Amino acid sequence: MTHGPSYGRQSDRHDAAFLRQRMGATSGRLSAQSEISDRLKLMSTFVLIGLCLYLALTQFSPWDVPTTLRHLAAGGGCDIARSVHLSSAHRGQPGYWSYLDPRHKGIACPIPNRA
Repeated sequence: MTHGPSYGRQSDRHDAAFLRQRMGATSGRLSAQSEISDRLKLMSTFVLIGLCLYLALTQFSPWDVPTTLRHLAAGGGCDIARSVHLSSAHRGQPGYWSYLDPRHKGIACPIPNRA
């Protein structure tokens, strides 16, 4: 097999096959590089999101990380707030969400009186 185009009528098919083979090899390399680049972009995006979440949980929350996570979970509703032991939370405490305060008295997810 020759390396490069040859000249003459018989070699036209050979030249076309050679060019297809070279273009395929180049295209395959570019495709592999593009796939690696896409994966690196995706991984760096997840790392950046994780870093932002970590900073938000550790630097901007008035509570420690486990309490902050429980507070965020309690935002899902009173049943969840009770399951993470943050029901009857007063305004300013972990577990208090204004939309979970049905009477607007500063107590979220009050425990009902049982007689």
